[in-house]
This record gives sequence, structure tokens and C-alpha cells, in this order.
Amino acid sequence: MIRKVAEKLQSSAEAIDHLAKAEKEQQFSRAVEMTGDVIPQALLVDGQNSVKLLHNALSIGVHSQTDENCLAVAHGIRLVLADFSERLNLALQDQKGLRAAIGSIAKFIGDAKKNPGAA
Repeated sequence: MIRKVAEKLQSSAEAIDHLAKAEKEQQFSRAVEMTGDVIPQALLVDGQNSVKLLHNALSIGVHSQTDENCLAVAHGIRLVLADFSERLNLALQDQKGLRAAIGSIAKFIGDAKKNPGAA
């Protein structure tokens, strides 16, 4: 989905190609590293790559921490995942309704300019 966002936002062909290669990568940690420099700005949270942040948090060895620490980290992970999912959806959202409204307004203005007395 990250590649689809990059395509929709018209990222460079190089960035899209890099993300396509990351999708095919078998090792998740390597794929996460591959997305680091080319992830679209719209998916960053305060400049942070959420996927990399989550991967790093889960890789530290949460099971060796206290239950209290694990619950705190799990809560944070849930919030970051929810936000990242929302950002992905917003970035991919179909703008058909907005485009139709803009077209309708433009037509209205054009018609009014052609026939100013009709309004």
C-alpha cells in the first residue's frame, strides 16, 4: 500500500521502483530499511517513518520487559498503527466527489460568464 500512496502522490519513478523492490523482499527488516528514505511525506508522523518505528519497538525484545512496560509499548503501538492506517486510507481516498464538485462549480462560473443576465 505504501507504493500505491507513492504512485498516487506522483513520487519519483526511482522511489516507486525502490518501494516495489521492498514489497518483494522476503526479510521484513530489510524491507523496512529499504522504505526508509522513499516513504511518502504524507505517511510520516512528525518526520518519523511509522513502519520503521513499529518494527524497532517490536524488535527490542518486548517479552523480556516487565508486564507494565509491555502494556505501555503495546498501547503506543496500537495508536501508531491506527494513525498509520488512517494516513494510508486518506492518501488513497478517491477524490471523485471533490473532482465532481469542482467541475460543477467551474461549469456554473463558465455558464454565468457566458450569460451574465441569466442568474
